[in-house]
Amino acid sequence: MNKFQRVRLRKLISNLEIQGLDFDKLNLTLKNLASSNNAINEIVDNNISKNVVFHRNKLLIASKFFSLPDEVVFRSLSKLIKRINKKDYPPRGKKIIYLLKEFRNKDQFKATLGGTIIEKIHNSVVVSKEKTKKR
Repeated sequence: MNKFQRVRLRKLISNLEIQGLDFDKLNLTLKNLASSNNAINEIVDNNISKNVVFHRNKLLIASKFFSLPDEVVFRSLSKLIKRINKKDYPPRGKKIIYLLKEFRNKDQFKATLGGTIIEKIHNSVVVSKEKTKKR
């Protein structure tokens, strides 16, 4: 089975090279993207450390948290929700985008997302773990 997969992969690579794909340029592009991703992750961590107060099972997020570029705020909020709900995966992107839009447009707002309760009160946002019902 592996023998055939290697043959298929070689044929695929050969066809891509024939069609003009330059693997050196592709590799350079991937390195640049990884470097950009690392830089954004560093800014995200900085945003969280400067603008979020952790207290027991809750987070208090300052308004400055939301003043950074959308990608940074998106990743920062995703990381915080994942941290509070203790799941291996972040919440869905569309729902976070919706939340961010609501935070910017409304003075007060409350929603649940990914096992958390997120509430905006004036210029601050509180994130807490959603209580689960015991059966």
